[in-house]
Amino acid sequence: MHPNGHGRATLEQVIPSIGLALKPHLAKVSGSGKPLVGLELHPTMPERGTLDLLCNLSPLMGANNTRQGTAIVIDDVTERKTPGSAKPPV
Repeated sequence: MHPNGHGRATLEQVIPSIGLALKPHLAKVSGSGKPLVGLELHPTMPERGTLDLLCNLSPLMGANNTRQGTAIVIDDVTERKTPGSAKPPV
């Protein structure tokens, strides 16, 4: 459980480098109400180094078309972009 007692934490609290990189884009999606697809981010994590992430952000709508939050999909494509990591053809 999160220290605030609510059982929730922000993305910045859970994964600071990714949360900070996404923050301005989340604000843009929240303000515009329009999805952001194919966003490339390159945050650095102590355990893994620089990552190559492909992100999609979309407003999460509820009843009566009221905004409930933002859906976030993050695909780690680091290994696909790293030289020598390509898998041989089958």
